[in-house]
Amino acid sequence: MSSTASTSTVIVTPHEGACGATITGVRLAELAELAELAKPAELAKPAEPADRAEPDERFAVVLDAWHTYGVIAFPGQHLDEEAHAAFSRRLGRLENTNLRERDPQRQPTTITLANINRRGELVADPEHKLNKFLQGNQHWHSDSSFKRISAKASMLRAIEVPTEGGETEYADMRAAYDALDGATKRRIEGLVVVHSAAYSQHAAMGTETPLHPDEERNLPPVRQPLVRVHEPTGRRSLFIGRHARSIDGMDDAAARALLDELLDAACRPPRTYAHRWAAGDAVLWDNRCMLHRGRPWDFSQARVMRRTTVAGDPPPGDRNEWAL
Repeated sequence: MSSTASTSTVIVTPHEGACGATITGVRLAELAELAELAKPAELAKPAEPADRAEPDERFAVVLDAWHTYGVIAFPGQHLDEEAHAAFSRRLGRLENTNLRERDPQRQPTTITLANINRRGELVADPEHKLNKFLQGNQHWHSDSSFKRISAKASMLRAIEVPTEGGETEYADMRAAYDALDGATKRRIEGLVVVHSAAYSQHAAMGTETPLHPDEERNLPPVRQPLVRVHEPTGRRSLFIGRHARSIDGMDDAAARALLDELLDAACRPPRTYAHRWAAGDAVLWDNRCMLHRGRPWDFSQARVMRRTTVAGDPPPGDRNEWAL
């Protein structure tokens, strides 16, 4: 789809001069109601009975657009917690993102990203540990690339937003790979990158210890191919970002230089899209082929977001230990 397209009431509008698309004419909460009635692999197929056909056809349009464009904005959805999680489950099993809590009865389906503490107080100090963590998310990354089976999707919704700043920016790593010259493609083919949560969190938070010892044990460094195939489209894609620590068989300085060079070249227009949030918006992106980052804002203003993460699909015969 290269221009505005619609099916029934669903309107898919690609972003001009940027990656991604915006979808209007659909209520995600309505599509979420069918989440428990079908398995993820069956969701793009026509459903029975007949009164479910129209919602499933609309979901199929959303799914196809997501695969095609990588990041989809849904303005003014105003999802509640239940609908947010239920719609996300249409894409697969949710991922346990609360790394300190391994009790299956207490694993959350959504997490809060906000400069509001657990007592509901605004945290305005940029040097506070909570805000240092949020500042770490202002570097390009793919969610859970530091897990053995990285995340498939993430969906973020806005509850409270600042008057300026706080956008979320996205970059399409399929288009970034396509833009590389032949010599660079040959140079990076077959390279394996070590991703580490401890590395990225220490880089963001300095001398503080950002991970609990149990988290470090649960999240050892993992190896990911630098170039992956995005299965829904068959396109090759870069898999890099802030969690990428080193490259197997390469000295650290050379690896860091290559990773930084690739990241800088990849995250440029027209391969990027910055979403300016309004309360009630939802954005869905594909972690298998997209990078994202938050943009700075004045911490004297609240920014309250909720996110679901959809676990990656394991290879046949394997399991994803982070899937709920």
